[in-house]
Amino acid sequence: MPRDHPVGAGGVNTRLMPVVTLLLGVAIVVRTLAAGGGVTSVGLLFGVLLAVAGGLRIWAEHRRRAS
Repeated sequence: MPRDHPVGAGGVNTRLMPVVTLLLGVAIVVRTLAAGGGVTSVGLLFGVLLAVAGGLRIWAEHRRRAS
């Protein structure tokens, strides 16, 4: 594939999706806690995992572009 091919070119998906994932995870955590979910609730676990995944993806993209 030539280098100017649009696949994997760092478009909207690589910049927007990690932010959406992070925000969705935070929203799930807030919603779960507002509904009275405890530490062992599934919503809290999924929300934290989504937020961590989004944050790590943002961090990895930042490191990749810095080097």
